[in-house]
Amino acid sequence: MVSAQDSPTENKLILRIAVAANFKSTLDLLIEKFYSEHALAESLDIRVAKGSTGALYTQIINGAPFDIFFAADTLRPQRLVNIGVAVADSLQTYALGQLALVYPSKEEKENSALPHCEINSLDQLEWRLDQLAKLNERSQQAIAMANPKVAPYGKAAQELLIKIRSHGANLSSFRIIQGQNVIHSQQFLITGNVDIAFLSMTQAHHRRMKSFNFCKIATDLYPQITQSMVLVQPIKRKPNIERIARSFMQFIQSESAQTLIINRGYKST
Repeated sequence: MVSAQDSPTENKLILRIAVAANFKSTLDLLIEKFYSEHALAESLDIRVAKGSTGALYTQIINGAPFDIFFAADTLRPQRLVNIGVAVADSLQTYALGQLALVYPSKEEKENSALPHCEINSLDQLEWRLDQLAKLNERSQQAIAMANPKVAPYGKAAQELLIKIRSHGANLSSFRIIQGQNVIHSQQFLITGNVDIAFLSMTQAHHRRMKSFNFCKIATDLYPQITQSMVLVQPIKRKPNIERIARSFMQFIQSESAQTLIINRGYKST
């Protein structure tokens, strides 16, 4: 049993962050970088909770004690500002998300983070889906996407499918499976429960994705995924935490942090 005196976080300040699932692995790297650049590892404990943007938003308005909210859209952070749950002058964009069509590959790629192909038009997307349908003997293939009601990447994928249907594509050979978020959709693909998935480009960095092809989809084919962060209004917070939270948000906008974000599959703000 560990006593309060022995607890490694007993004398540390705690910064609590809520982050959209797609950005969690990138945020982990940014936290490591923040610790190393600011020599705060001994005095600060950063705790991260991931989930869909919609689910985290609901938790925050219901009083969850987060200090910073990294959303996968701007809508929810702005709503928090509008209802007085977040600090207006702290709202800022930290990354632009990129959607990818992902499916199994016949061989592992040494650098899975590089796009296997690029889809720059609806015609190219329709052709790619048609080719994937022909490779499978089943009458229907399953496509995973995040729940569009709570996950901006799911909303982008849904809008893309609506657009391609309006373009004349026949998608009757596909059925849609919704995950809670893009990480959940990725798990469907890894476990073989679906044949194809709409994910974020950053997920190509996952160690288990080397045997999958990532086709980056041009950002003008779906609504822009503007990912924003905001400082949550404190219900009860130590005075130093807001200063540290703002310092962390400022760090996210630094050149070194933005370079890391771009290298992880996002577009610069």
